[in-house]
Amino acid sequence: MKYKFKNHIFNDTIEIPQNYKTIILLSHFAISRQKGNLVEFLKLLKQNNYSPSKQYEVLLQIYLFGGFPVSLESLKIFNEISPLKRKVSTNTHNENLIADGKRNCYKVYGKNTQKLISNVEAFSPELAEWLISEGYGKVFSRSGLSFLEREIVAITSLSYLQFSEQLFSHINGAFRNGLSIDALSKMIMYIAGINNTKRGNFIIQVFESFKLRKGLTK
Repeated sequence: MKYKFKNHIFNDTIEIPQNYKTIILLSHFAISRQKGNLVEFLKLLKQNNYSPSKQYEVLLQIYLFGGFPVSLESLKIFNEISPLKRKVSTNTHNENLIADGKRNCYKVYGKNTQKLISNVEAFSPELAEWLISEGYGKVFSRSGLSFLEREIVAITSLSYLQFSEQLFSHINGAFRNGLSIDALSKMIMYIAGINNTKRGNFIIQVFESFKLRKGLTK
């Protein structure tokens, strides 16, 4: 099966779960600001009864990578196609966000968690705090997407933006949280395939570095 959009035809024969492909494409169209393809894909998801709540969570999480303007525009389009009645968020000032954030950060960085926090604190104490409370606390602790699904949003976004260190970390996070190296390899190839050649090569290079670091090369 192939997804055909205004600017691309994406080969959909790579064997990863359809849910993952959906999250990847939705994240990609939002972060790359492909408005026409985003509209078309959201309409397709509505026709196929794909969970509106999941769509909402993907587009909300994108603000961590693309900024508020990207999420605002993407969610505005989503609301025009699949309006949801949303309750006012109650977790924005939850005192447990720091604890939740540290726990989620550990899922990605493991024993290097404190080193990461200390490194960021060295040049911005505020960002170090927000990394935990905002990113891994407020966002990654939300229901609606599994932790692994949120890692897929992160990997797709960072692949497009070409941030190698953060992409490496979230590839590692997906691996640490249950995605086999074979499944991860297929997912990386799919993400590389929906990007242009330069980005595709970048993504594969980061993944090869990850495998080398982990001793997973054959």
